[in-house]
Amino acid sequence: MKIKMRNNNILDKTKGCLVGLACGDYLGMPYEFILPYKVRSYFQSHKLEPVETQIFNKSVTGYYTDDTSLAICLAESLIEKGFDTRDQFTKYKMWLREGYATPYGDRAYGVGQQTLKFLTRQSEDNLPTELVNDPKAGGNGALMRCAPIGLLYYKDPKKLIEYSLRSAIVTHNNTIAAWSCVALNSFISYALEGFFKNDYCSALLAEIPDIPTELHNLLNTNLHEINEDELKIRGYSLDTLKVALYAFLTTDTFEDCLTRAIAVGGDTDTQGAVAGALAGAYYGCEVIPKSWRNTLIRHDFIVDLAERLYNSEDLVTKVLYIINGSNRKMPAHFMSNGNRTQSFCVDFDISETDEYEMASKAWRSSTDQSVIKIGEDIMLATFIAVKLDGEEFIPKLYQSITETYPEELFNKHKDYFEHCADFGKLRAKSS
Repeated sequence: MKIKMRNNNILDKTKGCLVGLACGDYLGMPYEFILPYKVRSYFQSHKLEPVETQIFNKSVTGYYTDDTSLAICLAESLIEKGFDTRDQFTKYKMWLREGYATPYGDRAYGVGQQTLKFLTRQSEDNLPTELVNDPKAGGNGALMRCAPIGLLYYKDPKKLIEYSLRSAIVTHNNTIAAWSCVALNSFISYALEGFFKNDYCSALLAEIPDIPTELHNLLNTNLHEINEDELKIRGYSLDTLKVALYAFLTTDTFEDCLTRAIAVGGDTDTQGAVAGALAGAYYGCEVIPKSWRNTLIRHDFIVDLAERLYNSEDLVTKVLYIINGSNRKMPAHFMSNGNRTQSFCVDFDISETDEYEMASKAWRSSTDQSVIKIGEDIMLATFIAVKLDGEEFIPKLYQSITETYPEELFNKHKDYFEHCADFGKLRAKSS
C-alpha cells in the first residue's frame, strides 16, 4: 500500500519531468556511439556537463534528439485532443517528415528503426488497438516518449495503465515495451504524489500483481546490489528501464542519477531521457543544474509545455471538483442538483438570479434526474472552460464528463446534452 510521505510542488515536478527528460537526452547523446568501456573510463575522472557535438554538420550544444521530440509530440497531443492515438501518430509523422518539435524545426534526428518502420508504413486509419506481442518490437522507442501520460493521468491509475499501453503499441506492439511504459508512468505518478522512491517497486507490484514476468523479476531485484558492469545497455525497453531505475534508486540527487544512467554507456541518450524524466518528477525542476537547463535548446518552450500540461490536468480536476463537491449552505429552494450549481455560481461570481435561470432551464428540459445531472455537469463544465481557458478546452472536458456515464444513456439524450453545452458557453460569454 502506498503511503504519502513527501510534500510536493506538482507544477515544479511536472516541469522537472519534461526538462529532465530533455536534459538527459541531450547530455547523453554525445556518448551514444562510443564504446561502453571508454564511456565508463571517461566518467571516472570527469563530471557530466554540456559539450559541443556535430549535428547535420553544425557544432551545437544542448541539441535534443528523437526522445524529446516525440515526448513533445505526445504532450501537445494530450493537451490539444485528450487521449487520441490518431493525433499522436500524426504528430510523430510530422516530426519525421517535417522536423516538427525538433530543436530548430527543420530535420528529425535519431529515429529508431522500429519507429521509422511504423511511421513510414502504417496509416492513421488502422492503428493497432490490441497488444499482440511482436517479438521484434521490444525496443525503447515508446518508453522514451511516454512520460506525458504519467504526468497527465497520475491521479487515475486505470487510465494511466490503459493509455500507456494504447499509446505504446502504435509503434511498439510488444508486451514488454508497452508494459515498461506502464511501469515508468506509474513511477512518475508515485513521484508526483509524494511517495518515497524506495517504495516504488513494491507499490507497483501491489498495484499490478499480474504484471509480465520480466518486469515482475526486475521489480523484485535489489538494484543496490547490481554491478553496473553487468547491466545490459542495448536498446531493449526492459534494459533501458532497468538502467534508469538503477540510476534513480542508487543516487540521492538529480545530477548523480543522470550521470550514472549515462556513464554506463550504451544507449546513453535514451537512458538519460528515461532516468531524467523519472528523477525530474521526483526532485523537481529547480534542482536541475542551471548550466544544464540554460544550455538546453528550447528550454523555455519545454517549460511552457509542462505548464500547459499541468494546467490541462488541473482544469479538469478543478471543474469536476466544483461541479461535484461543495459544503456550502444553500437556500431552501435549491434541490441537490441546484446545490452544485449554486456553489459553482458563488465561486465564479454569478448572481443568484442568473444561477437560478441556468438551473431552471436544465430542470425543465427533463424529468429524469440522472439526465438532469449529466446535462448540468456539461453546462457548468463548458461555462468554466470558456471562463478559464477558452473554447478550445471544451472537447476535453466534455469527454471527461461523458466517460463517467453509460454510453447508451448519453447517446439517447445527445441533443439535450449538446443544448446544455451551448447554453453554458453562451452564459460564459455574456457574463
